[in-house]
Amino acid sequence: MIKKIKQQIPRLVEFAKKHRLPLSSATIVIILITALFTAIPVVSINNVKLVNLGASVRIDLGQTVQLKNGSVTVKIQRFIDDSCPDGRKCFGPKQITGVVYDSRIDGRKLSVDSFKKIANSNYQIETVSSDYKTYAEIKIVGSRS
Repeated sequence: MIKKIKQQIPRLVEFAKKHRLPLSSATIVIILITALFTAIPVVSINNVKLVNLGASVRIDLGQTVQLKNGSVTVKIQRFIDDSCPDGRKCFGPKQITGVVYDSRIDGRKLSVDSFKKIANSNYQIETVSSDYKTYAEIKIVGSRS
C-alpha cells in the first residue's frame, strides 16, 4: 500500500505543476468563502439561521437558530403572555411575559425559558426583545458562572 502511494506522488506533483493557476485560484476562493462565513454574524440557509456566539438574531416561531460550530440549536417552543385585562383586578404583577425555547446542546435536548440559565451547560440563551406572540430576538452566549 505504501509503495503504491509513493508511486503516485510524482504524478500528483506533476499534476499540481501543470494546473498551478486553477488550483491556486480554487484555494483562494475557498479561503475567502470560509472567512466571509465566519465574519458575517448571521447566515440564513432555508429555515435555519447560523449565528456566531453572541450575535443577536431574530427567530420566528418555527425557525431554528444554530451556532456555526453546530453544538447548539434553538427553536421557540411557546410564548408566555399572561396579561391582566384592563379594568379587572388582578393579584401579582400586571403582566408576565417570556419565551420557552426547545434547545439542543451537544445533542442533549433541553427546554429553557427566558428567565433561567441553561443548567449544566457552557451556553445561555438571552432574550433581547420579543412581541411574545410571533418572534423573539435572541443571543446565544457563553454562560457566566
